[in-house]
Amino acid sequence: MSDRIVILEAGSVGLAASLSTLGFDVVPAATLAVALVAAQGADGVVTGHDVPAADVEALRRAGCPRGVFQAPEKHPLTDFRKYWLRGTAPRVLAFSGSARKDSFNARLLSLAVERLKAAGVAVTVFDHAAHVLPLYNGDLEVGGALPDAVHAVQRVFFLHHGLLLAAPEYNGFPTPLLKNTLDWASRSSGGASGGSTFAGTVAGLVSASAGPGAGGRVRPLVRKLLGNLRMDVVEPELGVGRASGAFDDAGQLKDAEQTQALDAVVRAVVDGIAERSAASE
Repeated sequence: MSDRIVILEAGSVGLAASLSTLGFDVVPAATLAVALVAAQGADGVVTGHDVPAADVEALRRAGCPRGVFQAPEKHPLTDFRKYWLRGTAPRVLAFSGSARKDSFNARLLSLAVERLKAAGVAVTVFDHAAHVLPLYNGDLEVGGALPDAVHAVQRVFFLHHGLLLAAPEYNGFPTPLLKNTLDWASRSSGGASGGSTFAGTVAGLVSASAGPGAGGRVRPLVRKLLGNLRMDVVEPELGVGRASGAFDDAGQLKDAEQTQALDAVVRAVVDGIAERSAASE
């Protein structure tokens, strides 16, 4: 899907380039008159921070569904993301650090997805097969540009209010798949900080393991990693150990305390998104 944004070019050229790489359909407008015409079929309008108030008001009256965003001088992409997500139904990205379809973490994540949907949240399950990334190598950033596959992954994260992450443990550390995806998605391009992809995302963390450790060594590391990426990681979390016997024939958790803990993680993510949305209005 490509979302149409009209950009009144004065003061917004850098932001226009960033949005284009994220898959937005950017319509440049050199003058207010051109912007007013283009706004009739657009989802939103972006102006520079120094555009006269009368011009901004005229663009607001054009009636774009998402209104007008005046880009600040600093961190415009971060603030644009808040603008774009504000007032929309909550959306959560469900991400498993294991690509294996029937892994224990995929099973646990599916239970979280059921609960998110029951709470009225739109959920996207990250498709590893559709987003294959090379092992991170700075030499692939030709002329400072990222591979197209990276921009596609950045767009997925950018368009979600929340993240529900199932984190397997490999030798006490996050999986290469998880780390590589986040490393690529956090790269900067076109003058925009890669941190804008994640800033303010509300994240929940669960893990499952074949052994008794329940992912207890990896969750603190992943929590720190997500925090470094400027995500807000909710306090409740869940670890499921000896996972081969943790699920019943219907795929549900057998243990009542684990079920309650999963409920708490999902509830914290949903509430966190609601609080952030209210604060940005």
